[in-house]
Amino acid sequence: MIRRLIIVISCAGRLVAQESSHEKGWVVVETVPHGADVYIDSQFCGKTPIERFALAAGKHVVSAFIPSLTSWNGFSKTDTIAIVANQETKLKWELGALVVINSIPSGSSIQFDDRPLGVTPFVLRTSKALKGEMLVQKEGFQAARVGIDDTRSLHLVLLKPLNGQNENLSPDVLGPITNGETSGKWIHYVAGATMIASGFFTAYFKEQANTNFREYQSSQDPARLDATGKFDRLSGFSFTLMQFSFGVLAYKLLLE
Repeated sequence: MIRRLIIVISCAGRLVAQESSHEKGWVVVETVPHGADVYIDSQFCGKTPIERFALAAGKHVVSAFIPSLTSWNGFSKTDTIAIVANQETKLKWELGALVVINSIPSGSSIQFDDRPLGVTPFVLRTSKALKGEMLVQKEGFQAARVGIDDTRSLHLVLLKPLNGQNENLSPDVLGPITNGETSGKWIHYVAGATMIASGFFTAYFKEQANTNFREYQSSQDPARLDATGKFDRLSGFSFTLMQFSFGVLAYKLLLE
């Protein structure tokens, strides 16, 4: 009889322990900005915001990555939390910001909140979210303002000369590419094709300029000298376009 009682008490104790081990609580995960991948105990749980995700009571490791776990230049945060049965634990994290600004002409100064930060090509990585406007300016050109309101953004800025030329050009030729989104894949193809084509025409126009100059040296024909100058200008334009295309492609790939 005593032996049976001991067995019953032992089984009851095991049932209580099993019940206790299955008690659950909840975790809420928010990040600035939204859209971060969340892993709990190395298992993917979705993208932020995570609303009342059920977990067994006890300690758990929570990690958030933006734009994703596999992004080499992304942002992340990891913490260990204690889940209490029937209670909600809230996490709200700032995941930092990466801002890349390039300009034509390069060497333009960058200011934020009236503080000088550097010159283009400019890269800023911070541990907190960034929001506001950056001023891009260079002597002899109209200043441009670039809005920053995302964790990862790329801006290519074309400054307009103060002499009124190229008035039809917008200061911001390529708007921000944010959060490592891949919806703008067409930019890769356009920039790559433009870079290849402009490289070919740079070499072609330069060869035409050299040919006309050699003919001018032998004939002293002013028309050949004019042609030399024309092809040199075309070669310079193609070379500038090739550099610009390379900048677009390089910075786009940098942010992915």
